[in-house]
Amino acid sequence: MSVFVKNPCQTRENNFSPDNILDTCFLILEKVLEHTEKTKKKISSNFDHRHKDSFQIKQDQELEDDSLSLASASTSSDSSSEDESCCILDKYSIDDFILICYKSLEFDEHLLILAMMYLEKLLAKGFILTNENIHKTFFVCMMEAVKFYTDGTYSNKDFAKFCGISSQELIDLEFEFLDYIEYNMNIPDEEYFKYKKRLKNFFNKNIIVEGKYL
Repeated sequence: MSVFVKNPCQTRENNFSPDNILDTCFLILEKVLEHTEKTKKKISSNFDHRHKDSFQIKQDQELEDDSLSLASASTSSDSSSEDESCCILDKYSIDDFILICYKSLEFDEHLLILAMMYLEKLLAKGFILTNENIHKTFFVCMMEAVKFYTDGTYSNKDFAKFCGISSQELIDLEFEFLDYIEYNMNIPDEEYFKYKKRLKNFFNKNIIVEGKYL
């Protein structure tokens, strides 16, 4: 359950705050994953948590929501075993993981919507979102939104360190992402506002159209 909608009696038609957008994104991801589990359709992907190139955050490092930041995340060596590779990715639910990234990367709702649009681009090209790949997948979508639409100063090394993977793995994930969307990073304003309206309609109606992502 999300922590964002503090007043369920608010007039939903007239309010669509950043918190509401987060809630809506969480619910959409939940529905997509439910569909994947029902159909049992899965693909082997570099985005899977236990991909052999992954490596873990130090086992004894306690990560807290209010203290995690790009500056404070520290990683272990690349020699960690495969069984230990997914510490940060398994430690949090996808909702909590996105929230941590959202706060630490100083996201706003516009970048979150762009990340969701990138995710939809992946799904439209046949990418299958699963519980095993959702953390890395959405992280890369968020990272690309930051890199393409802001003047942020984070390097690939910073992003990799935050997520708990090697810089080379992050590069591999980025290339796989770009291959899926055919290197088309641009999102026209018209598409953005149309998508935001769809998110708001979903928030207002709480429905998923069968067979469609949103």
